[in-house]
Amino acid sequence: MWEIIQTDIPHFKIQIQALLNELSQS
Repeated sequence: MWEIIQTDIPHFKIQIQALLNELSQS
């Protein structure tokens, strides 16, 4: 379980960054 979370962290960060970009644009 933890290994899956660790390997998914980069993708998670990208989603967070994209979300922040959308919020800052509106």
